[in-house]
Amino acid sequence: MLHQGSNFNLVENNTAYDNVDNFVIFQSQFNVVRSNIWRDAKETNIRINEPADMNYIIGNTISGCKKGIFLYGGVARTVIQKNKIATKGLVLVLRTGSDGVIFTDNQITKPAFRFKDAKNIIIENNTVTSLTTSASQGN
Repeated sequence: MLHQGSNFNLVENNTAYDNVDNFVIFQSQFNVVRSNIWRDAKETNIRINEPADMNYIIGNTISGCKKGIFLYGGVARTVIQKNKIATKGLVLVLRTGSDGVIFTDNQITKPAFRFKDAKNIIIENNTVTSLTTSASQGN
């Protein structure tokens, strides 16, 4: 977890599984989360909330959870790019205060999104696929 003012960090090449939320960014900004494996979370694999600005979620493998990526409570200008996402439920959830989120160039198993009170959202160049790679098998 990057908690309250944990800014300008790199989180890379980690594996987390079977937690409630596998990774959380809370009140932090300018962080890069890349090349990690997040799987089988009880709720969310990556959660970002309570104002968090300019975070980058790039090149991760995310699988087996209710929510792949969940942003709320003042998340702004966040880039979610080149991830492999195979969830049991929703791929991306954007709630109150999400603004300027870019979701691009991801491989997803289904176009399952939920937005509420989110604005300036860009979803482009994503591929819906069966993801028969390790993303869907949790390896």
